[in-house]
Amino acid sequence: MVEVARHQREGTTVPFMDQRWPNSEVQQAHFAQVRALFAGTTDIDRALAAMDAAYH
Repeated sequence: MVEVARHQREGTTVPFMDQRWPNSEVQQAHFAQVRALFAGTTDIDRALAAMDAAYH
C-alpha cells in the first residue's frame, strides 16, 4: 500500500481506461467491438460508430 501511495503522490499512475467512461455500456461495447475487429466482422468506422452510440 505504501508503494501505491508513493506513486499517487508522484503522479506516476493513471486511472484504468474505463474509470472515467460515462456508463457500463461503453465498456461492453468496447469489448464487443475489439472482438469483432479481431474476428474480421467489423471495420474501424463501424466499431467507432458503435462506441459512439454506447457513449450517448
